[in-house]
Amino acid sequence: MLLSLKEAAERLSVSIQTVHNLKNSGALHVIRVGVSKGFRVEEDEIARFLETRREHPGKNAPPPSKKAVPFKHLDGSRLLAAWKRQGNRDDRRDGDSAPSSPSSRGPSGSQAS
Repeated sequence: MLLSLKEAAERLSVSIQTVHNLKNSGALHVIRVGVSKGFRVEEDEIARFLETRREHPGKNAPPPSKKAVPFKHLDGSRLLAAWKRQGNRDDRRDGDSAPSSPSSRGPSGSQAS
């Protein structure tokens, strides 16, 4: 059975624009029907498309890591330099990292102790 692009979008639970994008990229094969009727998609093509997108657990997944890897993009010295550039001090004696904003101080605006 041939489906309109709207029906194909409904079957795939995507927008019509996504179906057009899939068609234009060649990921979804369509049939041109006349000039005014546009395109149609075969039901078998919907099934084929879905099968190519199916994820098979463990097949292509990377092996699980044995130990945790620290964040590589965090650099303590660069973070501290950025903190200082924003006018924050790094020598707070009260143990707080930064003053609280008025909205986090509670309804009265006074600092909670």
